[in-house]
Formats: sequence, structure tokens, C-alpha cells
Amino acid sequence: MPVKSFSMATSSRQHQRRSSNDISAMLAEQAKKGYSASEFCSRHRVSKQTYYNWQRKYGSGQSLTPGFIPLTVPVSAPDTPIPFCEITTSDATLIRFYQPVDAKFIKALNVL
Repeated sequence: MPVKSFSMATSSRQHQRRSSNDISAMLAEQAKKGYSASEFCSRHRVSKQTYYNWQRKYGSGQSLTPGFIPLTVPVSAPDTPIPFCEITTSDATLIRFYQPVDAKFIKALNVL
């Protein structure tokens, strides 16, 4: 009985190893040019599963720095009171309350 041998060179599917830099560059190009997932897969000859694994592992190709995003909170002057709530009426009048008020009081204003 003859023994069949298969070589990688004759295989119909050859896997190409890509570096993380290559993958990131391909994903960045896709994000920049707006290719769909299907178009990306056909251009680079990868399966959709590979594409989504790459996106999960390397991101969408946009350069985002990992970590926290700085948050700036505007600081008001110490003598400026902060409103408890604001109501804008239908005629664009702004009513500010600087302490809690009962809902019956707001209804009694009859401005809404």
C-alpha cells in the first residue's frame, strides 16, 4: 500500500505569519480608508474569524494610548452657588433652584 505524503508547498492554503506591527498597520489602513470587514478579509486573504481576533487583540488600528483619559472639571468661584436643578420653560426661560423644592411647588408655578 503506497504512503501518501503531503508537503506544505503543495497545500492549497498556506499560512503567512504576520508581525504585530504589520497587523496594526493593516488595521490602521482599514480604519483610515473605511474598508468593510469582508473587503479587508479578501484584500489580505484572511478569514473573518482572524480579522475579528486581530481587532480584539490589536485594536481597530486607531492609535489610542492605553490608560486613563484626563478629566478636567471646571472649578467655579467659591462664592458662586451651584444650582440644585434647572428648568427651561417652553419660551426658553431658565429657572434655577439652589435648594431642593417640593414637586407641588414646581407644579404650582404653572410654567411647564
